[in-house]
Amino acid sequence: MEPSENKVTVNFWLLAVFFAVVLGSAGLGGLYLTRANSMIKDRIAANKETARPANIDAITISDKNCPECFDVALILANLKNANIKLNTSRAVDRSEEEAKTLINKYAIEKLPTLILRGEVQKDDSLKAALLQAGDIDGDTFVLRQIGGPYVVAATGEIKGQTELTLIGDSTCDKCYDVRQHQSILFRFGLSPKTKVVDVNSSEAKALMAKYKIFLIPTFVLTGEVKEYPAFLKIWPQVGAVKNNAYIFTQGVPSMGVYKDLKTGKVINPAD
Repeated sequence: MEPSENKVTVNFWLLAVFFAVVLGSAGLGGLYLTRANSMIKDRIAANKETARPANIDAITISDKNCPECFDVALILANLKNANIKLNTSRAVDRSEEEAKTLINKYAIEKLPTLILRGEVQKDDSLKAALLQAGDIDGDTFVLRQIGGPYVVAATGEIKGQTELTLIGDSTCDKCYDVRQHQSILFRFGLSPKTKVVDVNSSEAKALMAKYKIFLIPTFVLTGEVKEYPAFLKIWPQVGAVKNNAYIFTQGVPSMGVYKDLKTGKVINPAD
């Protein structure tokens, strides 16, 4: 919370009066009062500057041939909540000359991406946040860390495509919502094509037999999963890999209430 101007004023004026009384000199007291007033003004100005939003202009570069690619608009939406004033925002396609020039200038390898120009280093917190996702050079930020799928800027090849099959149980009212996995995977940069199947469907039964699935709800993830190193790093703690498919196994109890198909029992890990 920012200190109020009144509070700052009172504190400095009390200090000035104290010096004036102790020194017993009207002249010196006046000098300290002048200095205190100057300090107040400087502090107020500094507080206002800190509170002022950073002025930013944004350019997104995407590829119209990949509608399923990572949505940079989500990042722009978050930026609006980060004490940033977005003065202009426009989009260019990979096929346009401007996009080609920008891709070459900033050595961009993956699309879509985001270029911010302006006060990207206005304060330390903004700078630190941006550096977690890309590079800053002077007044320009280039987004480097994006989710998938994405387009290889040099070739137009689409990479990082994945498919997610969520297996739920409509008869288990207490079981956790299997759709929770979508938002969790998104945090690791994955935006897979998703479908939900019931445990009693033929498709679910085939998957459970193939991958020896006994705990539900769960999911099976396939595709170019190796494009997501952060996901791969955590995966051994929560799941297994069989025939290039990623099956959520040992992590099921950490999600909430689930069913053990071997016993038919619904289990609440909190009990």
